[in-house]
Amino acid sequence: MSALFLKVFNMAMTAGYCVLAVLLLRLFLRRFPKIYSYVLWSVVCFRLVCPVSFHSPFSLVRIDPQVISRDLIAGEEKRDAAAELFGYSAALKKGAALPYGVTAEESAALQKDGVKTQEDAKLRSDTAPGRNPVTVTFGTGGKEAGGSPAVLLLSAAGWIWITVALLLLFCHFWQLLRLKRQLAGAKAVGEHIYEAEDLQTPFAAGIFAPRIYLPASLFGRERRYVLAHERTHIRRRDYLVKQTAFALACVYWFHPLIWLAFYLMCRDMEMSCDECVIREMGAEVKREYSASLLSLASGRQILAGSPLAFGAGGVRARIINVLSYRRPGRKAGVLLAVLLAAILAGLSLNPAVKADERSAMTPVDLVIRSAADMTMAPDLEMPALEPAEKHRPGFKEPVLHLYVPESTMETGYVDLTGMPQEEYEVYAVQALRELYDLTGTQIEECCYFYYDTGSYVFALTKDDMDHGREFYMRSYSERVDEKFWGIESIYLTYAGNVWYSPVYQYELPADFDTYDDEEKAVWFLTNSGAYNGRQIQQCFRPYDDMPETWRIIMDDDTAYELTLDTKINAVTNLTGPYPDSDIRH
Repeated sequence: MSALFLKVFNMAMTAGYCVLAVLLLRLFLRRFPKIYSYVLWSVVCFRLVCPVSFHSPFSLVRIDPQVISRDLIAGEEKRDAAAELFGYSAALKKGAALPYGVTAEESAALQKDGVKTQEDAKLRSDTAPGRNPVTVTFGTGGKEAGGSPAVLLLSAAGWIWITVALLLLFCHFWQLLRLKRQLAGAKAVGEHIYEAEDLQTPFAAGIFAPRIYLPASLFGRERRYVLAHERTHIRRRDYLVKQTAFALACVYWFHPLIWLAFYLMCRDMEMSCDECVIREMGAEVKREYSASLLSLASGRQILAGSPLAFGAGGVRARIINVLSYRRPGRKAGVLLAVLLAAILAGLSLNPAVKADERSAMTPVDLVIRSAADMTMAPDLEMPALEPAEKHRPGFKEPVLHLYVPESTMETGYVDLTGMPQEEYEVYAVQALRELYDLTGTQIEECCYFYYDTGSYVFALTKDDMDHGREFYMRSYSERVDEKFWGIESIYLTYAGNVWYSPVYQYELPADFDTYDDEEKAVWFLTNSGAYNGRQIQQCFRPYDDMPETWRIIMDDDTAYELTLDTKINAVTNLTGPYPDSDIRH
């Protein structure tokens, strides 16, 4: 429920921004036909209905679609989830925050009793009285973290939201059922036209087979104007628009701008319908039509969410609009329509995602943590690249977000208890430092996770990670005290080839284009973090059917393989050193 409420809340905030934009545009359109203002509200409906949108630099939205969720679950939930993830022993040893429910006084007893692993600690936490352990969320299908005040408050808000929304929708449907019973005795007087006794206001109602209901006392010109008005509503499917808009207002009841949007949308709907009737029947009926509006609306109360009543929607403003209505010229109408279409498209798009924008993260599905969240232990130092003189100046330590896609968790190759989280993050930072040294690309913030084979996977956003859009993989293999058992490798997706990658080549040698492919392969190896510093004995193409692949054998009989993309002067994959030059695949 918390995740659903956060999604609804975020959508409401973005839709509220669009409401403000539409209100501003309506000021500039006040002298134009109301059909333009009416159409503008479609972008608000889109934002309230569609949970996803495309990212584009042409977006007119200037707020973070996820900023509310990040603010709501920051703080205690982040600290508790991180502590549970690291395990009790890591938290006690490295000075990290203890898991929720464990006091500092109990820590000594835990160590004394032999609590050394996350499994031992979790068993103690689950079985001890008064414990409230945290469950870390992985992927979109994980369970919510619980126990912290922020999460409990969020959960309570979610239940309040759904309760009020269902109550409002129930009352609305009950009102419609009562109206249907009251009209049960209406008599058919034409195709989809019914007359009812004691009916004060004509209106159109229905969903699949809409009907027009008229007071039995309605005759003459007023009857003709009313029928023209209501038939226009039915032709434009306004009866469906109004009911949908009211249902959305009930769902987003907590946002006052949504109710304001509903009210103004109904006014624009009625005014644009009036204009359509005047356009069809001629400007000479303006006064009589206005008189009919005034006559049928006097003393009548129209409730929000009610069917399309002829006298509803601010009669005074409607009469003024009818009397002042002038049809715009063809060229002006087309130009305005094109301009508004561009604005609607801009408001429908989300801002483009950049590596340095925190909006790329969705904390409800992440264990949020950055290097600044915890103090590094004095004995845990950043491993140095070989050779150290290859470091570029100006590297900034990135903000990292540990995120494991649900599909990856199911493979069984991710083990978060192998060593403390701080130590894993050190190597993640090193991997991004190597990327910076090799390509000049500074990653300021991204998602990552690590396999128990020592491979680190990096993507800009949670969504990118879920859909396999990783821009960088780095495996450290046996370099980390034999905790890993794979072969070292570096895999890059270059922005020259792949749209979601931020990685470009920078500062290649000035004469790099004059290198042959063998020289390029050697240059990339000796300038990468995987290079072991040994002398190169041989460089050749090992596979006839893969001319882009090169094998480089060192003087200690270790070997590397790498893949060149000569079109953009880049290396996309580098693996090694293999322990034997006779590489078996």
